[in-house]
Order: sequence, then C-alpha cells, then structure tokens
Amino acid sequence: LRAVRRAGAEKIAVMVHDLFPLEYPEWHPAAAKQRMDRMLGATFAHADTLICPSLETQTQVAVLAQRHRWKGQFLTAHLGPGLTPVQPNGPQGENTFLCIGTLDGRKNQAFLCRVWQHLHDRLDDGREPPALLFVGRVGFGGDKILRKIGQMQRDGISVVHLDGLNDASLSSYLAVARAVLAPSLAEGFGLAPLEAACADVTCIAHPLAVTKEVLGDIPVYADATDIYAWCDAVINVMRQEHAEEQTSRNAGNMDRLELPSWKTHFAAVLDGI
Repeated sequence: LRAVRRAGAEKIAVMVHDLFPLEYPEWHPAAAKQRMDRMLGATFAHADTLICPSLETQTQVAVLAQRHRWKGQFLTAHLGPGLTPVQPNGPQGENTFLCIGTLDGRKNQAFLCRVWQHLHDRLDDGREPPALLFVGRVGFGGDKILRKIGQMQRDGISVVHLDGLNDASLSSYLAVARAVLAPSLAEGFGLAPLEAACADVTCIAHPLAVTKEVLGDIPVYADATDIYAWCDAVINVMRQEHAEEQTSRNAGNMDRLELPSWKTHFAAVLDGI
C-alpha cells in the first residue's frame, strides 16, 4: 500500500472481509494472527476507504479502526453469488444435502457429522436415510473431519467429501440438492446461503447476524449447537412432497428482499468511493 501511494494514487480503498485470525486464533495456523496484524497495520496507515461485505463485519472492523485512530470512511457492499444457477438435470427426491465450504473448525462440519450419525440411528424404521455431501478443500484442522467422514462411511452412513469441483459441477450439485446446510459459526459474509437462495434451494443455517442481515427469513434457522433441532429441520425438508413447496416459500420471502448481486456490489462501491 505504501508503494501504491508513492506511485501517485490519490485514494486507496481496501476490502476487509473478516477478522477471523484475530477473533478465532484456534481455527487458524499460528502465524495467521501475526500476518493479519501486519496487514491491518498497513491498511489503517494508508487506506482512505475500507470496504466491508456486511454491516456485521464493518462493526467489528470499526472497533479496531478506532484504536488505530483511523479517520477514513467505511463502505458496506454485500457480495454477489459465486455460482450461476442451472436447471436441475435430475430429481430432487434423492434426499442429498449439500454443505459447501472449506473443511475446518469455523465451518463446523464436525457438527453435521454428529447430526448425520444421529439421523442414521433415528431413521432405522425402513425410511431411506439422507445423504450428506461436503464440497470444499481441506483447511486447517480439516484432516480430523476427513477421518471422521471415513469412519462414518465404514459404518454405512452416507457421507461423501468432494474436493476440486469447478463452478459448473458445483452448480449442478446445488440444483438437485434437497437443501444446503450452513452450520458455520462465523462468517464475514457467507456465500453458501446466498447461493442456495439464488437457486431456490432450501438452506438450513446457523442464525448468524450476517446471514439474517443479507437473507432475512429466507433460510430455515437452527442453532448449530443443537443436534436435535438440526435433525428435525432435515427431516422436515425430507417430508416435503415436492420441491415446489420450499420454492414457493422462498419466493414469498424474496418478494420482500432484494438479493445481493455483483451488479449491486459494484454499484455501491463505485458510488461510495
């Protein structure tokens, strides 16, 4: 940033997506906190505008900015979806549930593994148990989750992890999923619930302030410390006779809420800076 300023830049805008290495060091490598401290120091020294993807993130960053006596302006610009919705090319009756995101402690996939173990025991009355598909790279601490997935597979529980999918493949899985599961314990923005909403797919989500800020009451909220609440939410989705039931519910909620897009994101940024 110093070099950018020396090169003649009159204004410097920096996006701060989150402060997770500072807030949750247990979910990151040891060096992550020191690296973020350095990056934020340079940001507060040289940036004129800080762009945040949510008001929730802006509130957190503003506390640090005040400590650094930073005098610039804040700009909130919700992000757009990372996937392009596609038409389903298969039935939505296969009871496959999708969890998108890096395998790590913050994304809380270990909790979903416990939910699926409970569902496997609970649905032993002849009903077909749901399948759980994790899509994402393996992050810090993710090896433990992979080992758990392997053990569940050996126990006959339908859980799969896929890594390295391109956007087109992921969009195809999203289009036929019964629901997207978002048990993440912290997000700077949270793309997966938005992508589910854009694809008219049910999303069961932990009630994060940022998710409510962006999506209001579109998702089905369930506390990601309550296994029974999540089991009930999954079973309720499985009981829906037709995917149109949830699509109709989503449409009614979205009539009251304009979903973020990259068009609105860049309009907010360009207007603000």
